[in-house]
Amino acid sequence: KGTILAFAEARRITKNDVGDIDAVVKRSEDGGKTWGPEILIIDYGTKSVNNHCPVVDPKTGRIWVVGNVSDINPRPVLVSYSDDDGKTWSKAKDIQKELLTPSPNAVIFGAGPGAGI
Repeated sequence: KGTILAFAEARRITKNDVGDIDAVVKRSEDGGKTWGPEILIIDYGTKSVNNHCPVVDPKTGRIWVVGNVSDINPRPVLVSYSDDDGKTWSKAKDIQKELLTPSPNAVIFGAGPGAGI
């Protein structure tokens, strides 16, 4: 639809990689000239949601965001989606158990950073 979405880690307390970090986005509907307010995608309390990765489904227009919580183990892998061009987001769901087979070596799934296809 021409909307630009800028995703970020909102480091609420410190600039460190661990702490109260949320996945957020800002939207621009005029080619980046102006930006709307910060929109919360994933908040895991005082834990860190790091390296979230946006992916757009070209058939449906659904925008998916996958991120992981980095300061607990096993690390939750959280998924949220938007069906309205990034205005609102679904409640995050942890899909870590579906991604990793039970194994002593399978403890971490890294969602990003970056952009997905």
